[in-house]
Amino acid sequence: KDSLVHSSLPLGRLGVSVPRTWLPSMSWLLLPSLVLAADDLPGSAQSTLRKLTYPGKTWSLVVDLPGFDFRNRTTRDDLTGVRIFGENERTGVVISVYLEKAERNGDAEACRAYYWSRAKKKSPRPKDVRFIARKDMALVEYTTIRTEGVEIRQDNVSAFLSHDGVWIEIHLSKDSRRATDRIVFDWLLDSVRIVEQGRESTSAPSVAAATPRPAPLFLQAPGKQWGVSFEAPGAELEMRPLYEFDRKDYEITEQQVIGTQWDGRIEKSGLVFWVALGTADPSVDARESRDLLWDGFKRGKAAGMIDIRVSVRGDLLVVEYLAPVVGGRKADVKNTLAFLARDGIAGIVWIWKVDYRVEDAPAFEAVLDSIRIVETVPTPP
Repeated sequence: KDSLVHSSLPLGRLGVSVPRTWLPSMSWLLLPSLVLAADDLPGSAQSTLRKLTYPGKTWSLVVDLPGFDFRNRTTRDDLTGVRIFGENERTGVVISVYLEKAERNGDAEACRAYYWSRAKKKSPRPKDVRFIARKDMALVEYTTIRTEGVEIRQDNVSAFLSHDGVWIEIHLSKDSRRATDRIVFDWLLDSVRIVEQGRESTSAPSVAAATPRPAPLFLQAPGKQWGVSFEAPGAELEMRPLYEFDRKDYEITEQQVIGTQWDGRIEKSGLVFWVALGTADPSVDARESRDLLWDGFKRGKAAGMIDIRVSVRGDLLVVEYLAPVVGGRKADVKNTLAFLARDGIAGIVWIWKVDYRVEDAPAFEAVLDSIRIVETVPTPP
C-alpha cells in the first residue's frame, strides 16, 4: 500500500494498452473510476454514492461518502493496487480505501488476518482491539494514542472484504471521537456494497495444455481472420481481455475491451511470455507500433537497461536488452520484444527470463524464429 504512484504520458494514435508493470508511462492505465461530488452530511438529500473500480474488473465498490474531500487518489504502476484518501472537515472523519490484488485465496477474514498482522506492529500500537463481523465484512476496531503537546486519542475501524481476487480495506478514523460520532461510522459502513456492472468473462481456457505439446500456439487476432502463431512447447498461457481506459481529470470514467492478451510461462525453461493483440489506427504499421511503445517503455526503464539491440526479422521488429539489476538485486533479466501490426491490429510478443545465462539463448531464438502471422479459414455458418 505504500508503493502506490501515478504518472502519465500521451500515447498518440496507438490504441493498444498493456500492463503498467511493463510500460509504466502509458497514460490510459491510470486511476480507477471515482465518482466524487456533493458535500453534505449523512442522510441529506444531496448525499451521493462514490464508486471505486479496480482496473480490468466489471464491478465497483460503492460507498456513500457525503461531504468528503478527496485529495489523494493513486494507483500502483502494475495496476495491482489502487487507493483513495479523503476527509470530511465538518465531521472530522478520515477515510482511506484500498483495493489490491489478493495475496492468496481467502475470504474477508483471511484478508483481515493478513493486513492486521502488519498493522498491529505499527506505532503507535493499537489498544482496545475488537474483532467483529458486519454483513460480508470482517472488522477490527481499535484506538491509538499519540502525543502532540497533549495526548490525542484516535478511534479507528478497518473493514475488510474479499471479492473476485481483490482484497479491500476501508479504514475510518477520527480524533477524540464522541459517542454521537458512531452514527457517522455506522452510516458509512452500512452503505458499503459491491455492484456488478454486467460482468464480462475476464478469463478463458488456457491456450496450451499443462504438458509439453509440439503443435504451435495460435493466438487469434480480435475480430480478424488471422492470428499469431509461435512454438513454445510446454507453455501454459491464459487469455484475458485487453482494456483501454478513458479518463477525465486523472480519473477513469470508462473502460472498454479493445483486444486480447495472454500471459504464462514454460516451467522447464523459465521463459515467461506476455502477448497482446489490440485495436490500433489502421495506418499504424509495425515500425510505428514499435517506436511508440518502445519509446514509452524505455523512459521508465532506461536506467536499468544494457546491451540494447534492435533488429528486423521478417515481418517482426525486435528489441532485446538485459536488465542486470531488478528490485535491488542482481538478476540478469533477458527481455525480448517482437512488435507487429496488420489490418488495424497492433501486437507484441514479449519473452523474458530471470537469471539469464548464455545457454538460454537458443530457447529465445527458437521462439522468435517460429513467430508467424497465420491466416485462418472462416467457420461455416
